[in-house]
Amino acid sequence: SRTTAINDERDRDLSRGWIIGLTVACLALSAWLSVEFVSGTPKQVAEQIIDQCRTIGAGNFLAVLHWGAPYDEVRAYFAQPVVAVLILALIISAAIHMRIGLKEIIEDYVQGEGARVIAILLATFFAAGVGLASVVAILKIGLGS
Repeated sequence: SRTTAINDERDRDLSRGWIIGLTVACLALSAWLSVEFVSGTPKQVAEQIIDQCRTIGAGNFLAVLHWGAPYDEVRAYFAQPVVAVLILALIISAAIHMRIGLKEIIEDYVQGEGARVIAILLATFFAAGVGLASVVAILKIGLGS
């Protein structure tokens, strides 16, 4: 049993290392893409980099922070008001970003105006549904019910 605990701890540390490494790679790539492909003022480029870092970093930080933690510990963490508000902001931002991304893909690849409008409506409802379900889940945890 001691060997199993040591192996579990090593696996958890390895997984955390991978998540941290991937987070750093994503942040570096997003910074490079922002500078390379965004034509705008330096302020706009900086705002985009900060936005991407905040979204990617916050989600991955929480994944690393509670990797392998018991359910009750994770639930207690998300029940804290400050954490719940930050997660709600992250969820809303991600749902909006998902809707915009899906809309861009649909506009590029769906042929026919009617099909395009229906696909955009479905994608909008899907993004709203995922966002709403996530917000309700966090509110239930945060309000203790």
